[in-house]
Formats: sequence, C-alpha cells, structure tokens
Amino acid sequence: MVQFNLDNVMDEQLEAEIEKTNNSLAIAELEYKKGKMKKWLTCALGIFIGFILGIEIPKITNFLFNAKYDRSSLDKLMMEYLGKSTIN
Repeated sequence: MVQFNLDNVMDEQLEAEIEKTNNSLAIAELEYKKGKMKKWLTCALGIFIGFILGIEIPKITNFLFNAKYDRSSLDKLMMEYLGKSTIN
C-alpha cells in the first residue's frame, strides 16, 4: 500500500514537471516564431549591404591607388633630378 502511494506521488510529480516543461517549450517556440521575420529581414539587409560593398570597394580602391593624371612630366623631372638612383 505504501509503495503504491509512493508511485502515485512520483507519477503526479513527474506529470507536473512534464507539463511545466511543455509549457516553457511552447512559450519559447512562440517567441522564436515571433522574431523569425525580423531575423530574415536582418539577414537580407546584411546580404544586400555586403553585395553593395563588394561592388563599390574595389572601385574605390582602384580610384585611390591609381593615378588619374599624366605622370610623364613628373617621371621626366624625377629622372632629371635623381637619374637612375635607387634607395638602399
């Protein structure tokens, strides 16, 4: 008789714990689904910004690292003053 009551109490506690866990899982799932669209929009915005940067950064670096003026007169002047000197 005592064993039967003990099993009943354990089953009731276990069922209560299972119910509590299921409720917390349901709440977590609702929170996840609620923020799902925001996550996708953030991902799409990140991909769009990365795409734009991937196109524009090479153009900017090319503009900054290559001369846009005629260097021939500067090269002649430097050859006249320095000749074929090298820096060692």
